[in-house]
Amino acid sequence: MEDYKDQGRFDPPTLKLIRSNASTLREIHRLGPIIKRTLPIEIMEAMADCSRLSTLKLMFTTLPPEPALLNSVTLLFSRLKVLSLTVVVFPEKFSWPENVCLPLLEQLRVTCPDDTLTYAIPMACHSPNLKVLEIESTVQLSLDCVIGQVLPSCRQLEVLRIAHINWDTVGRHELVDAVLSRQSRQSGTNSPPPFKWVDLPKGGNEHYCNEAKIYFNYIEQRGVFAMLGAIDLRFCTWVTSLYVQKLLCSCVNLRAIQAEEIYAQDVEHSPPWVCHQLEYFKMWIHFAERGTGDAAAVDSTAVSQDPTHAIFNRLAQFRRLCVLDTSHRWGSWKYRPADEIGMCYRLGRGLELLEPLKRIHYIGFCELLPEPREEDIMFMFKNWPNLRSIRGKIHVEKEEDRERVNRLTKRFEVDRSITSHDNPFNYIISLY
Repeated sequence: MEDYKDQGRFDPPTLKLIRSNASTLREIHRLGPIIKRTLPIEIMEAMADCSRLSTLKLMFTTLPPEPALLNSVTLLFSRLKVLSLTVVVFPEKFSWPENVCLPLLEQLRVTCPDDTLTYAIPMACHSPNLKVLEIESTVQLSLDCVIGQVLPSCRQLEVLRIAHINWDTVGRHELVDAVLSRQSRQSGTNSPPPFKWVDLPKGGNEHYCNEAKIYFNYIEQRGVFAMLGAIDLRFCTWVTSLYVQKLLCSCVNLRAIQAEEIYAQDVEHSPPWVCHQLEYFKMWIHFAERGTGDAAAVDSTAVSQDPTHAIFNRLAQFRRLCVLDTSHRWGSWKYRPADEIGMCYRLGRGLELLEPLKRIHYIGFCELLPEPREEDIMFMFKNWPNLRSIRGKIHVEKEEDRERVNRLTKRFEVDRSITSHDNPFNYIISLY
């Protein structure tokens, strides 16, 4: 057995299962009780005996106060590459030993209401190979702590995410300057890797959005975009389609992007997209003119000017693309039904442009077509050898359409689920 997902109990079967697989167990996920209570010291000791364990995700528990805890924790954690602690309460006055290093730890994620700083930061600072540090706590992490302790100690850090910080714009700028200064001071084979992630502020009032735009412009001026490998713009209410365009035209090392939306008309006259390493593209595509919301009003004969061609031609350049999803929208307050109609209206005319994307294994559209068309599904299946799933909403209004859908379900393994009241049938077609 290589991994174990606990069902929410700390009981003898759990302990027996861990002990009996101590020599082979590599990952433990979601280990924690339904109601927060103390983790038995026996389970901690059993996990410490798992010599090949590299991933541990603890949640909603209190660690026991026994003196033996320290030895078990340090032995266990010193072997891990991935450690996730969700509302895990350490004993009172617990502190990470100064002489204990976590040489293998690469990812540390901590979500805790109040005592995060007493152990998370010391653990991070004793992890020389840490690449990902994510902290979510009600305790405000000071700028001095990040710049003075975390950055100097974690020289391999690539992703730093700190939720609920109340730093002002000046503070955010200082952090950017500190990261870039760390990079410029050191050169050669031992120089730290560039940051691959920048956490952009989400939504808020007008003042907050203005602060976020200032911060965006600042990291652009400082050349941070060229370093980024992943950008998550979900729920960033201040981000417009033009901001997304700017990123796609600037982030040469970008591998993944999630955003609210992009307007196809912005693509037609924009500079080239430079993110040729892109593997993951997930955002809503508007085919309407910005501000009109009337996607269906575009002349169906104007194929040469169809914005579908502009944006799909851009995407077709990214031969490493594995996930292409234009079906998701996180900012539902911006939703306009006409855009959904426009997407399904044009898909049949633009799909062939994506034929070169041979690595695609997941593709999602807000609508496959206004009515089910088996030939489009077969086109995807034939031209994308790695395709594993297609996500789209198919309206079934007529009996003959229902028969056509039934034929599809017989040809492919289909997971059917009701996801919204206005689109009662949502299909995920798996091609395994």
